[in-house]
Amino acid sequence: MSQENLQLRFDGPGLRDHAMDVTLLGPSLFAFGELCIGANQVLNGEKATIRLLVKADMVANCVTIDLQVIQMLWEPTKSLVGNIDVATASSGGARRKF
Repeated sequence: MSQENLQLRFDGPGLRDHAMDVTLLGPSLFAFGELCIGANQVLNGEKATIRLLVKADMVANCVTIDLQVIQMLWEPTKSLVGNIDVATASSGGARRKF
């Protein structure tokens, strides 16, 4: 399993009341999740899957959302085939042998 923490920051005049319209936040998070899943699929095909988890924190005039990407290798294939070259969820996207 590979893990990388990311942070998205939403700010601007729309957050001056310490709140954000969910109709703006929801689609943004969904699109980012789809982007991460698509990138993993391009890099790894069926060799690995990912999940994107959300942890949110409210600070003066902005919303900070901490994201955690968790990548799971396809274990049955790994044990049958041996080492698999998989692009991990790390910031550098470096390939690692498992």
